[in-house]
Amino acid sequence: MPEIINLQKNTIKNIKEQIKLEIKNIKSNLAQKEENHIKNEEEEVSKKILNTLSNQKEDKNIRDSLRTLISDLKNTNTYTKNINEDTKQFYKETENTLNKLLTTIENLNNKKEKIDKPLNNSIQKKIKQSKRISKEEVIYILETSKEFSGLNISNLDLSDLDFSNSNFKKCNLNNIIFNNSILEECTFTKSILTKVKFKNSTLNKSQFENSYLKQSIIENSHLENITIKKCALLEVEIKNSKLISAELYLSNFQNCQFANSNFNKTKTRLFSLSNTDISNCSFENSKIRKHYLIKDC
Repeated sequence: MPEIINLQKNTIKNIKEQIKLEIKNIKSNLAQKEENHIKNEEEEVSKKILNTLSNQKEDKNIRDSLRTLISDLKNTNTYTKNINEDTKQFYKETENTLNKLLTTIENLNNKKEKIDKPLNNSIQKKIKQSKRISKEEVIYILETSKEFSGLNISNLDLSDLDFSNSNFKKCNLNNIIFNNSILEECTFTKSILTKVKFKNSTLNKSQFENSYLKQSIIENSHLENITIKKCALLEVEIKNSKLISAELYLSNFQNCQFANSNFNKTKTRLFSLSNTDISNCSFENSKIRKHYLIKDC
């Protein structure tokens, strides 16, 4: 009889030990799951923040996106009731960080406005006085209006900039370098371009009208679907460039040099070439060769 009692005691003891071990394992597993959950939440929110800051370009979009993130965090209160205090604290700290970041961006934007106002006034004053503007002012116009009408832009390196859809009406561009620049769908009306260098640049669908180009160079560039109308080009060089489907109307090319360039499908009307070398160029489906009987092209 005592042996049976001892056996029962040992059995109960073993069961208790097993239960304690099982409870310990359960707690350990829960802690590990909770730690992984917090880590995943941290990574997810961090990714959102990084994506917001890297993908958005404009201050307004950044502020709006941050506000959305903060709102999303505030709406997680119901969800966070079922997770521990550490996770709640993480969300709170993240919300505070985002609010600080938002405040910083708004302060920077206010400072930018204070800088922009005198800069814009300076540009307007220079337009009236026909004075040369600086590269800083050029970049400011690019970021605001892309309206360069009436400006004197001289002796500047404007490489690696995007001037798409800019208006250069009545501009004086002198000794300018456009290297790796984008000037697609730009308008050059009643403008003067002297010693301007377009290299490795794109001018597709841009329009030159009633303008004067002198001693300028266009090299390794794309001028597809470009329009040159009522323009005078003197001593202009076009090298290794594409003028496919270009339209050349009522314009005069004098003492120019076109080398290794593509004029396929070019349309012309009342267009003249005077002392201009266009050797080694391509003129498939173009009227230039037919109208002017050019040899050695």
